[in-house]
Amino acid sequence: MKLNKLAVILVALIFGFSSFAYLLAPAPKHALVMPLYTQTPLKEKDIAKIIEKDKVLAIYIWSFDCENCEQYENELLKLVESFNGSFYLNSLNTYYYPDIPILDLPYLKLIGKKGVRELSINLPNATELKEEICSLFEKEPKMCR
Repeated sequence: MKLNKLAVILVALIFGFSSFAYLLAPAPKHALVMPLYTQTPLKEKDIAKIIEKDKVLAIYIWSFDCENCEQYENELLKLVESFNGSFYLNSLNTYYYPDIPILDLPYLKLIGKKGVRELSINLPNATELKEEICSLFEKEPKMCR
């Protein structure tokens, strides 16, 4: 009988201390929950969250009748994969979003903690683009070294 009471007290103490420890533990930092590749316009708050985490965002605006635009988007997607979560792509086709006020297509806007780069019509190749992306990080990821 005494053994049962001791076991109940022990379980109650363990539960009490674990509950107390849980209350004192710091809140977990929430990771950025946003896909690396999106095809709908982003809100300003979403862009701010990406930049705040020292990530780089590319907003790529293109037209369906552009010859090389889809191929360029594929190059951007390869960069998204190679940067392991540090580089985001927001690709917008003007066929689906005709109200976008950009006339010089294709258009690429790179946004990072260290600034903004706007490029249009003659976009850089993959190597030059990688250098542009790397220059916008506050702390360069391994991919840039």
